[in-house]
Amino acid sequence: MSVSSLVDGDLLVWADGPVLTVTINRPSMRNAICARTWRALRATFSQAAKRQDIRVVILRGAGAHFSSGADINELLQIVRSDRATGDDYEAREYWRLVYAANSAIEACPQPVIAMVAGFAFGAALALAMACDLRIAAAHSRWGVPAPQIGLTLGASDTRRLVLSVGAARAAEILITGRRFTAERAAAMGLVTDVVDADELETSTYKLAAELAHKCAPLAIREAKANIAAIARGSGLSCSEEPSTPIAWAGSADLEEGISAFLEGRDPFFQGH
Repeated sequence: MSVSSLVDGDLLVWADGPVLTVTINRPSMRNAICARTWRALRATFSQAAKRQDIRVVILRGAGAHFSSGADINELLQIVRSDRATGDDYEAREYWRLVYAANSAIEACPQPVIAMVAGFAFGAALALAMACDLRIAAAHSRWGVPAPQIGLTLGASDTRRLVLSVGAARAAEILITGRRFTAERAAAMGLVTDVVDADELETSTYKLAAELAHKCAPLAIREAKANIAAIARGSGLSCSEEPSTPIAWAGSADLEEGISAFLEGRDPFFQGH
C-alpha cells in the first residue's frame, strides 16, 4: 500500500492494489471544502485518470461526515472582497475551481464511488453527484440548503442533478433547500445503495473489489463515455452505434471475459 498526502493534508490519497482511496481530510470542519481542497481534488483525479494500475476510485470523508459542503467562512471572505472591489473576480475564480474539480471526477475513466456518511450538503451533494455510484449510510443526510444563504448550484452541477432525479425533484431540492434522509435520497435516484452505518466501509470496498477484479476496464470506460455523451445531449447516431463492439472485438479482455464465463472461473482482465 502506498500513502501520500496532498496540499497540506486537505486530501489523503492512498492505493491498495487497483483501488485508490481519496479522503477529504478536514474532519474538524466536517470536511468543509475550501479552494485549496477543490484544487487538490482536480489534481488528484486528473492524475488518477492517467494511471493504468488503478481500476476504481473511492471518494470519502475523514471522520463522521462525507462533507458539510463548501467552506462558508471562505465564501464570506470572497463575497466581502468582491463587494469591496466592486467586481466578482474572486467569486468567478472560486467557481472555476469547483467546476474543474467536479469535471475531473466526472471525466475520470475509472468508476468513482462516493462513500457517504453523515452530511452531504450543498457543494458536497454536487461532489457526490459527479461520482458514478453513491453508497450511503442509513444515517446520512442530504440536501442543498444553498438558497437559505443566497446561493445555488452551478449549471453543470444542476445538470447532473436533473439527469439523476428529474426536473421536478431537482426543483424541490434546489428551491426549498430542505434536508432529507438517505432513504429518500435513494427513492429520488440520488443514491445507488443505502446500508447500515457499520457496514458502509465494508460494502463500499466490496463493490470496489468487484469492479476492479470482475469487470473489464475497457468496458467500463466505454460505458462511461457513452453515458457522458448522452448526458451532454450529443447522443449516438445509428452510424456510430456499431463502432463500440467492433473496437472491442480485438481486445484481449473480451476474449478473456468470454473464456472465463464459459469455463466457470473469474476473469483476469488486463485493460487492453
